Amino acid sequence: MNADLSEHGEFLPANYQGGQWYLYASLTFGQENKRKCVEKIAYGSRDGLDTLVFIDDDVKDKMVFKSRLEGAGTLYCTDKFKALCEQNQLNGIMFSSNLTDPFN
Repeated sequence: MNADLSEHGEFLPANYQGGQWYLYASLTFGQENKRKCVEKIAYGSRDGLDTLVFIDDDVKDKMVFKSRLEGAGTLYCTDKFKALCEQNQLNGIMFSSNLTDPFN
């Protein structure tokens, strides 16, 4: 996973409780299909997106990426990344197919 993730981001070292840990910072964005993305309007103002769709050919080789339309606060991933996390029994990661409201 390290090689695949390092292509589109960086691992930042962090010391925590005497141990060496690494935080992953994604440095790449996925290209959105703007024809299929739908804006959410609340009280007459833009309030994020109701629907977010990425262009498959753009994100197929990116394991983890961000969205320019939704801002850089949320990370998105491919099914390949999700499968690798499950195979390696990585804990503490939540996956959601709801791209615009992952906690719902």
